[in-house]
Amino acid sequence: MNQLETVKLAAKSWIRKPKGFRIRCSQFVDGARVEQLMPDETQPLLDSDVLGWRLAIKLSEARGKTEDGLPRYTDITLVDDRGKAVDYYATGKPCLLNSSSDLVA
Repeated sequence: MNQLETVKLAAKSWIRKPKGFRIRCSQFVDGARVEQLMPDETQPLLDSDVLGWRLAIKLSEARGKTEDGLPRYTDITLVDDRGKAVDYYATGKPCLLNSSSDLVA
């Protein structure tokens, strides 16, 4: 295998390191569900997936209720700079906190 073939092979299997992370969640505002990112697009990304997941867990625990009794934040997860969901660091599996599907009776 020559050098060019080696570089092409490496480029195909290279694991891309995210540039940062955001918490993606849904918030109920006046009974309507609105998707939101934290920090938003104008603020710097979080630099660690561990920090991002810990903040997401805190957000899910401090969820509070809206006037109609729904959780303030639902479907909380961590995404990378491209918006792709990031697996929970402790389990290596996808994680969704305060799932809105749990609200359906």
